[in-house]
Amino acid sequence: MSIAGEGVRLSYDGTSVTGLENIEPPEQTVEDVRTNGFDSTAMTFRASQVKDSGELSYSFFYDDANATHQAILSGIGSTVEHVITYPQSDGTGSVTWTFDAYTKSASLTGIEEGSEVMGEVTAKVTGDITKGTA
Repeated sequence: MSIAGEGVRLSYDGTSVTGLENIEPPEQTVEDVRTNGFDSTAMTFRASQVKDSGELSYSFFYDDANATHQAILSGIGSTVEHVITYPQSDGTGSVTWTFDAYTKSASLTGIEEGSEVMGEVTAKVTGDITKGTA
């Protein structure tokens, strides 16, 4: 089943992030481990058994009265649970990605005339990503 881009939700420490404008989900990767010796004529590799779950980046329309927005921007270094909920395009349910991540950077942008102030965040995923359905 395909996943719809509209209606994607993000929760931070159990609370929905309102005003979500953009989200770049984490990308899981593995490192290459070299397996050949000096006498080899070609390099050989295997995949590391340790996954790197990547980073989450997102932006939202900042509301100073919103306690979650304040917690996100002041949470540098704090590890909290994040849940991304992707609705299925046929409306039959949702796919969820659940993971812990700590905030690496958080800032306000768009501080100029004729523009809405945005919160921009990058968080490093620590551990694995649990994928499920709702």
